[in-house]
Amino acid sequence: MDFFGAIYFNFVSLTTIGLGDLVPKNEKYLVLTLVYSAIGLALTTIAIEIAAEYLKMLHYFGRKIDNVANVQIWFGGKKLTMKQLVRNLGDYFDLPINEIADLNLDEFVNAAIKVEAGELGTLRCPRPITVDIESIIFVDADESYM
Repeated sequence: MDFFGAIYFNFVSLTTIGLGDLVPKNEKYLVLTLVYSAIGLALTTIAIEIAAEYLKMLHYFGRKIDNVANVQIWFGGKKLTMKQLVRNLGDYFDLPINEIADLNLDEFVNAAIKVEAGELGTLRCPRPITVDIESIIFVDADESYM
């Protein structure tokens, strides 16, 4: 078999077209061809999957993330929008409703991606320090407290 015939045979075998115009004449080669096809099919499938993943990444590269609030997320057989999920998380953690309503999910997702990429440290907002005013002694206060 010449080189181009071998390439043709490999392509037809690994893509499972199997036209039958080229077949091994010896039974030993038939077994070898079956093993080769089984291993080659698995490797070809993996290679095609990797290529598809890279093409998908290339397709979405540089696109702006928008309308995140209406993205549907499936949990088992049920679905929620991102907005519903965030609202329920806010209820669970007892966050004020106005904080949840004012949350821009597009900006939040972009910031979360930056955190995971290491471009930002954290998304935590600094909490104000609360001090009990009764425990503070002021300079101009009456000295009867001392």
